[in-house]
Amino acid sequence: DIVNPKFVGLLGRSALRTLFPELTSVRKVQGQLLEDKYIPLFHPANILYNHSKKTEVEFGFHRLKEYLNG
Repeated sequence: DIVNPKFVGLLGRSALRTLFPELTSVRKVQGQLLEDKYIPLFHPANILYNHSKKTEVEFGFHRLKEYLNG
């Protein structure tokens, strides 16, 4: 109860599947608010392996920023 974040970013498929095993793809739910708290995001390391994913990765973090700013 000491830590009670307003939102939790789920970085990558492993984090997403840990809390939502029925969801198989970050791409389908990226940037959406799940259960009013969880925001699935592509893991930033994706950019290191595939620079063309930069826009997708940034999109999710921009959505997170929008949620934080209300």
